[in-house]
Amino acid sequence: FAPVSMISLFFDINYAESSTTGISVGYSTLKVENSTFNNTKFPEDASSSCNSPKYAIKGGFMSINSNSVVTVNNTRFIRGYAYAGGVILMSGESSLTIFNSSSEDACAKTDGGVI
Repeated sequence: FAPVSMISLFFDINYAESSTTGISVGYSTLKVENSTFNNTKFPEDASSSCNSPKYAIKGGFMSINSNSVVTVNNTRFIRGYAYAGGVILMSGESSLTIFNSSSEDACAKTDGGVI
């Protein structure tokens, strides 16, 4: 496992056509603290809805795969839109622990509007 800590970061309007617009985690230990993830819905997508997202995003801000351990503390997730997992998509044998965090205005067509 490769341990990673991300503290006091601001992710805003990141772009991807597939996978996630934020962090993809696999075979790792990740700690995210005091951070903000904002807006996976781009201005050109303003007329789209969560039932017909323009891109095949899986995990609006984070995709957790294959034997990962993720801890999120004091973090805000705002306007996360994805085909699957509006904020976070988990797959494989992974664990996620969230403390003192919030999600606002998130949705997905499948696999959880938030997680």
